[in-house]
Amino acid sequence: MEETRRKEKIRLSVYNLAEEREHFHQDIELLYVMEGSLDVVIGSQTTHMKAEDILLINANKKHSLKGTEDILYAQLMIEYHMVSDVFKSMNVIFWCDSTKDESERYNELRNAVKELLNHYLSAGGNIASFAHISLCYHILDLLSAYFLVQTADKEFVNESDKFDERIQKINNYIRANYNRQISLKELSDKLYLSNGYLSRFFKKNYSMNFAEYLTNIRLFHAVDELLNTNIPITRIAFDNGFASAAVFNKAFKKMYGETPSAMRKKSKGQKNEPKRLENSKEIEERLERYLIVNQISQKEEQPIEKMKDSHSVKTKELVRNYWGNTLNIGMAADLLKSEVQEHLILLKESLGFKYVRFCSPFTKEMLIELNETDNKYNFSRLDGVLDFLLRLGVKPHIELGSKPRIILYNVQNLRVAGTRDVEF
Repeated sequence: MEETRRKEKIRLSVYNLAEEREHFHQDIELLYVMEGSLDVVIGSQTTHMKAEDILLINANKKHSLKGTEDILYAQLMIEYHMVSDVFKSMNVIFWCDSTKDESERYNELRNAVKELLNHYLSAGGNIASFAHISLCYHILDLLSAYFLVQTADKEFVNESDKFDERIQKINNYIRANYNRQISLKELSDKLYLSNGYLSRFFKKNYSMNFAEYLTNIRLFHAVDELLNTNIPITRIAFDNGFASAAVFNKAFKKMYGETPSAMRKKSKGQKNEPKRLENSKEIEERLERYLIVNQISQKEEQPIEKMKDSHSVKTKELVRNYWGNTLNIGMAADLLKSEVQEHLILLKESLGFKYVRFCSPFTKEMLIELNETDNKYNFSRLDGVLDFLLRLGVKPHIELGSKPRIILYNVQNLRVAGTRDVEF
């Protein structure tokens, strides 16, 4: 039961067999063991995970996996570039390992993962829903709130750590931006280093220059697409940052000794078995049993309570006046409109208002500009408004201040117009 879409920012998979050779990737990887045990080797450190253990592997960390025969575990792959953009940092690191630390925070994270798995199972692996997306982001929110390593949290601040941090920043930035045109100067600006120093740093610590390292990263991702998708080779070249298909072919042949098309053709002929064998039906049954045992069941929809109320139209009684005696009409200029006047007449007859409140009597629409220097004012329109209200039999409640007119385009976008200060 695996979701193979490459474009998903958070991808969920469930496996019943696990054996991965040492590798690395740009994604942040969250592992949750439900049954059996799983040995995870990160660099030179081995972590032995048992049932209910949860572990996070940071981006670009070399690691390998080996599980027991009865293993059942979930894997959540989180796109590093998305997390990096949110925190506006090239060096986002989490510390999440329940084998070395245990707290209520891990229980909260486990419950969130179980809830996601339950929804994933009930939806038949369909992730095209806001419910699935919200559950994924809830897990990411918990990781950010509880397990994000802040710069001030580092226990050791020495030259060795500074070196490791610089390597991590370089790796993260290049592997997050390899698919576009980037330069040594752009990277040096991000790291606040000179071009010359960063160039020497690459040759000394990577045993190659910046361009060679960038090409290797692009080829690594291009080979993955070449062997696992049917995307045209020209598209693969551009999607992975190569300037042209010719440049891609030249670099590819130099690295692998054959052209991309030859490697793809050979790969299709071999039909190799996948590294991780899985039986989707078996996984689904085991996952369902696990969730039942752990009392994680799909929430039943509560029936809508129906209410019935009967009213007779044969009898009538006077409606109690709960609206008061004053009607707020808004801007004074609105009272010049015939449709507003007609509506106001109907309201007066049916509801019996005694006062009509309006504001902004001194505006361009009312032909009164208080900021004019000649002290000549035209009150004709204001007289018309007052005459109409008196004929209607209501008293004007005038607010002399000028209020802005607010236009609501949608629930998140409004425009405020006509804001100004009037001095009396």
